[in-house]
Amino acid sequence: YTTFVRFAGCNLNCEYCDTKYARRTDSGTEMEIFDVYEAVRAMGCKKVTITGGEPLIQPEDFVKLTGILRANDYQISVETNGSVPLVGIDIDSWVVDYKLPSSGEQEKMLWNNIKSLRDSDFVKFVIKDKRDFRYAVAIKQDIKK
Repeated sequence: YTTFVRFAGCNLNCEYCDTKYARRTDSGTEMEIFDVYEAVRAMGCKKVTITGGEPLIQPEDFVKLTGILRANDYQISVETNGSVPLVGIDIDSWVVDYKLPSSGEQEKMLWNNIKSLRDSDFVKFVIKDKRDFRYAVAIKQDIKK
C-alpha cells in the first residue's frame, strides 16, 4: 500500500499525459504542508508516493513535506518527469519518467538525473510506437554504462 500525494502544476506538455488536469497549478485543493502531512498520517500507511504534475517545480514545499515525512519515519517514493534536477534529499526511491520522442518533450530530459540514479530508483518509459521502443532500448544501454 502507498498513499499518493499529487502536487499540482507541470513544466511539460506531454502528448500522452494521463493527468492533464494536474498540469495547472490551480488544480486540486491548495493545502498547507502540515495539513498535507496530517492527511497522510490519517491514512495510516507509512509509504508515500509524491507525484504530480511535477512535484519538483515546487521545491520549497517539496523539501518541507519530505522533511516532515522523513522525520516521522515514512518511506518516500517520488515520481518525476526527469526535466528538473533531482534535489539532494533523503528519498527512498526516485521514479523518473524518461520522455521519449512521442511525448514531444524528449529534449527536456536531464541526463544527469538518469546518471545519478541508484539501485533503489527506477526509470519509466511510456512507449507509443517502434521509434519510442528503439529509443528506450538505446537509453537503457546508455544507462548501464
